[in-house]
Amino acid sequence: DDDDGGGGGGGYDDYDSDGFSDDLGDDDDTSATVDTAHEQRRRQRRHRRRRGRSRRAPVATAATMAARVRPYVLAAVRAFFRALALSSDESTLQMALRLLTLWFKHGTVRGVDDALRAGFAAVSVDTWLQVVPQLIARIAHPARPVRRRIGELLNAVGRAHPQALVYPLSVCTKSPSAERRVAAERVRASMRVHSPTLSAHAT
Repeated sequence: DDDDGGGGGGGYDDYDSDGFSDDLGDDDDTSATVDTAHEQRRRQRRHRRRRGRSRRAPVATAATMAARVRPYVLAAVRAFFRALALSSDESTLQMALRLLTLWFKHGTVRGVDDALRAGFAAVSVDTWLQVVPQLIARIAHPARPVRRRIGELLNAVGRAHPQALVYPLSVCTKSPSAERRVAAERVRASMRVHSPTLSAHAT
């Protein structure tokens, strides 16, 4: 009897009041916990991927960048021309150099060429005498609108002060770059019309 009772007691210890094994219940709980943790990790990975995609900035094209900077470039160009028109001290050189930097970098932005044409008409041509080397250095600028406007400005300087362009243009016509030689010859051809004697001595 003691053996049967002991065996029966030991058997009942493995089960709860509902007749289910405690060991089986622990296994089910552990499995559910693992599945829940796995699902949470999957959700976190999906969330990180979505967040990463949302943070990626769209690729900006040249046209998009030009549209973004356009109002600032136009405002800066016009401001520099106004300052040059009102200034008469040594600061004109720094302002002229900064204007050239804007022009050479953003000269193809829509509206900049029109602002330059209006600005050159409002500022004394003498202003550009101090930046002739910079203009000659960019005489063959890769952008056609910028290159054309540089040629026109050099022609204006050449008409008012032909002696200021004789030597720089002479050096430029000996450049190894064909584009620079051609651009310099165009300006010299214009100078031969309004300053034939000086041009003849320079050749």
